[in-house]
Amino acid sequence: MINQVSLSLTIFLLIFMIVSFILMLGVSPFAWRAFQNIRVESKNTQKIRPLRRSISDYLEKLSESKDEAEIYKLIETIRKEAKKTMRIQPHTDQGQQADSILKWLDNFIVHRHISDLKNHGESAQIRYNAQKKDFKLMIVAQ
Repeated sequence: MINQVSLSLTIFLLIFMIVSFILMLGVSPFAWRAFQNIRVESKNTQKIRPLRRSISDYLEKLSESKDEAEIYKLIETIRKEAKKTMRIQPHTDQGQQADSILKWLDNFIVHRHISDLKNHGESAQIRYNAQKKDFKLMIVAQ
């Protein structure tokens, strides 16, 4: 009888110590949702990097392209990638950049871009600095 009482007391103390240790670490049953959110954000962060790289690659191609059909194809591809970025992380810097790119694409004038490239060697709407790896997206007057 004494052995059963000491065994159940030992098990109770062991469970109590484990629960106390977990609570001491700050992991409560209520924090499980927070861990799920952290895990989802890290997955989104891993997804967002290739999207940003692909958008910048497409923008670089767009800044150099003089072919009208290719430009329209690039615009649609950039639009799709920017919408994906906004869907994954809408309230971050990447989401705001994607929103700005979408607004810029709405005002992009393809014929003016082509004529600027042919006449001046650079577009008045998009400029890419290869050394800084930086884009300037400008909306020109009609």
